[in-house]
Amino acid sequence: LAVRKRKERKAEAAARALPTFHKTRQAANDMLGDGVWDACVDVIASYCGGDHTHAHFVLAKAYGWQAWVEMNQPVYLKPRLLPPPGQLRNSLRWLREGPLAMTEEELKSALLTQPVPYMTNPAKKYKAARSCAPEQWRDAKVFRELLRREPKVLKLTWNCCYTDPLERDRVMGVLSSGESLHC
Repeated sequence: LAVRKRKERKAEAAARALPTFHKTRQAANDMLGDGVWDACVDVIASYCGGDHTHAHFVLAKAYGWQAWVEMNQPVYLKPRLLPPPGQLRNSLRWLREGPLAMTEEELKSALLTQPVPYMTNPAKKYKAARSCAPEQWRDAKVFRELLRREPKVLKLTWNCCYTDPLERDRVMGVLSSGESLHC
C-alpha cells in the first residue's frame, strides 16, 4: 500500500508539471481503466532514468492523447490504445539490451522524436529498416550511428530508389542539417 501511494504521489507530481498531464491521465483512466496509464508511465520511466514527466509526455504524444484532451475530447476523434505494459517493457528492454544498446539519453531522445516505432515492436522495425537501407548503412554499427543522429530512420521500411528524385524531399523529409535524406 505504501509503495502504491508513493507511486501515485510521483505520478501526480509529474502530472502537475504540465497542466494537460492530469487531464490526459484522467481521460486515459476513464477510457482504459485505472492503472493502465500509470503502469505504462512506470515502464517508460524505468528505462529512461526515472523521469516520469518525460514518460507522461511520450505517452500523451505517441498515442494522440494530448491532442485529444486539448481538443476537449471530441467524439469523432479517439486516441489510440496504449500497448500492454508487458509488451512495452519488452520493446524498451530490446532497445537497451539488443543490437542497438541505447543509453538512457539516447532512448529518451528517440522517444521524444519518434515514440511509436520505438515502443511497438522495434526489433521487427529494425530488421525491416536495415534490410531496405542503402548499402553504406546496412552494417549494424553504421546503422546504429545513423539512428543516433536521426531517430526517424527506424520507421523507414521501404526503399525509394524507384521514386521520383524531385519528390523525395517531400516524401522522405530532410535531415536536421538541411540535407536531403537519401534513399
